[in-house]
Amino acid sequence: MRQIGVIILLILSGFKLLSQTDIKQYIDTTHMWIGDQQNLNFESNQEIPLAEITTILDTLSWFQIIDKSPSTKNETGRYFCKIIFTVFDSGNYQIPNLLQSSEFNPNANYVEVRDVPDQKQELLAIKDIEETTAPSKLTLYIILASILALIMLGILWFFFRADRVKPGRVDYITPPKPYEIAIQKIKELESKKLWQRNELKEYYTDINFILREFISDGLNIPAKEHTSREIIHAIEESQEKPEHFDQLQSSLKMADYAKYANKFPDISEHQSQLEFVTEFIQKNIPLSNKILNDNQICWSNLLQANLANQFDNPLEIVPEILQNNISKDNTDLILISGLFSSERFELPETWVRIHRHKLGQLTRWHHNLLSQSKIKFISLILILICLPVIAIFLPVLAIVAYVNKESLFSRGLFLLTSKNKLVIDKSKL
Repeated sequence: MRQIGVIILLILSGFKLLSQTDIKQYIDTTHMWIGDQQNLNFESNQEIPLAEITTILDTLSWFQIIDKSPSTKNETGRYFCKIIFTVFDSGNYQIPNLLQSSEFNPNANYVEVRDVPDQKQELLAIKDIEETTAPSKLTLYIILASILALIMLGILWFFFRADRVKPGRVDYITPPKPYEIAIQKIKELESKKLWQRNELKEYYTDINFILREFISDGLNIPAKEHTSREIIHAIEESQEKPEHFDQLQSSLKMADYAKYANKFPDISEHQSQLEFVTEFIQKNIPLSNKILNDNQICWSNLLQANLANQFDNPLEIVPEILQNNISKDNTDLILISGLFSSERFELPETWVRIHRHKLGQLTRWHHNLLSQSKIKFISLILILICLPVIAIFLPVLAIVAYVNKESLFSRGLFLLTSKNKLVIDKSKL
């Protein structure tokens, strides 16, 4: 009966439809899955009667319209129309010649609808609940024991390393000489271009500071905190006068006028003042080197011979912090050379206190363990007993050290070379 209705609708609309020519009707594809969507397309040289087509398609029980677009005309004058449809039953279907076109192609309007793969696969039976055994705690214990063992090995490595300096770490860095520092500061002052920006007071203040610093550090004449008159008097009293002494006096007076009276020389002299300071420093480099060599403080001329020979390089310059903190009394400095072996040295008491102050917690404990007994076997037993305890509480110790702003693994100021000689850890200064 539904097919008869379709035929009747086609006959009733035949007058208008038959009047059209050059009509095409086709679908996107002849194969589709159930529930998929595709287009039913129309092309014509006349406007397409979408309402009549929709009425006919509604009579097809298998054909489900999803959406439709109105008839549109392109630049060539042809009309296009599109109907989106889907099918929910598998099978083979033929879309009729909706516009009664003589050019109707049945193959282009035939569609095969297939079931989605595995859609009709039978559901598997629900299995019964099976009891399983809880995971063994042995694995967890093995993991925890392995972590503990690794921590203990790390602590052992730390103890074995002891106070030994790392291979290749011994370096005797020569600090920059006063004339090198002064020349570098002159270059930095030139790059600022102060006098070009009319910042004359700051410019002459910087020149005066560079000059005074070189006189003080390079020529060993107090100048940083002294007046210009005192500096000139000290130079006159010194055994060796620097070159360009007369010009130096003028330069110091000019700097004083600029700093205290805001009186500045002519603009043509600003650059020449800096050039004079540069020339003064360069001309007096030999004198500066001679004075520094005569006044250089190394281990051998600061300490007694037996104490100086404890160092790997007795001629190394003593750091300023140790020069300024040397005591008359000496005391023992014990450095650990292995897991349970140590070396004993004698140094000024203040130096030993500085060394101990920089020790980390583990290093301090290592020293205390070795000091409990001079018998190596007993020291080894004590270390092996303490290792697990230290490993277990290591996170707590790290937190405590962080809160107290202390180091956990730090070594002291003095280290041991492979020849059991003393060297300074420059990073601790």
